[in-house]
Amino acid sequence: MTEDKDIERNLKLLDKVLKYLTRSCPNYTSNFDNLYQHIYSRDLSSDKEFHATGFLKSISERKTSSLEELFDIPVSDNTRAQGEKLVEACYFLNKKELIRLDSTFNLSITFDGIIEYGKGGLLKKFKSEKYKDWLDYFNVYVTIAISLVSLLFGTLIGWLSLK
Repeated sequence: MTEDKDIERNLKLLDKVLKYLTRSCPNYTSNFDNLYQHIYSRDLSSDKEFHATGFLKSISERKTSSLEELFDIPVSDNTRAQGEKLVEACYFLNKKELIRLDSTFNLSITFDGIIEYGKGGLLKKFKSEKYKDWLDYFNVYVTIAISLVSLLFGTLIGWLSLK
């Protein structure tokens, strides 16, 4: 199994789901079939790459008491199953309370999801946090460098004034 380490592409997928529910869906709701069609431009029921009908049917036939049990499926390799990755993306957004999922896999965006998308989405949030971390890191080293230069300069002035 290959590893999926492209964080930005994964965050773009999450943002696409939020964008679709916010801009393209009446009442901010949709079902998984329509979301799949929108994201991949393929019909879910006839897609031979992702046997989603069987996959979603096996999920819906599970007798579970919670969403945690309902979506207890492993994270898949996105090169092998884009559909499973979309399922996991929806589950992730549900866990972060940005969308709601029901047992028949109908989706609706929460107000937090609308706000998060309105602020630029998860990718923008990730990039701004990454930039903030870099600035914090830079600030620490610049402060240390300035302190060392000041200490050396002060010592040099003190040494020269003694002569």
